[in-house]
Amino acid sequence: MRRIFVVDATGSTRTVAAALAATPDWHTTDTRPQIDGAPAIVVAPVTLVRAADIHGYAAVEWLPYGPAEAMLTAFLLGAADYLRTPLSLPEVQARVARLARGLSGRADLGSVVTIEGEAVVLPGSLHEIWALLDRHRGRIVDRPAIAACCGMTDGAESRAVDMAVSRLRRRVEPLGATIETIRGRGYRLRR
Repeated sequence: MRRIFVVDATGSTRTVAAALAATPDWHTTDTRPQIDGAPAIVVAPVTLVRAADIHGYAAVEWLPYGPAEAMLTAFLLGAADYLRTPLSLPEVQARVARLARGLSGRADLGSVVTIEGEAVVLPGSLHEIWALLDRHRGRIVDRPAIAACCGMTDGAESRAVDMAVSRLRRRVEPLGATIETIRGRGYRLRR
């Protein structure tokens, strides 16, 4: 059984947290729990959940709660589910039980990347290209390397690399990142 932490940061959760405190495997805390990577489910205010938390430990499921307006943010960060406040005890128990059975149904919406202090979600291959360019920031990355990092089988000469880099540019350049085309050689993420 996974450990279950309920972070009781708002008044509307006090009743639910108090009811769950007496249940085995459920722990309540007033602050963010220390997570060691062991299997756990963390029910916490959406304001305390960060992308690093969600992607940092494979065995930890995050179940943020908060107002309806914050739901999209939670899912873009990669949350397994979302609870709207005010919380109800039966709903919290049902959703935690669902996560404990491994039924999160989490969709891969991409990875959150921070550029110049702004967060952007980069799906699958765009995230892989970004990571490659970022690791080699200031240096030219050739088209075959980009194709390989994304698992493109058409080879480096296909337009697939160009189209993927174009889609990446549309997402990151408004945030201040510049991806240069080096004719005949590849691409470079400018410092």
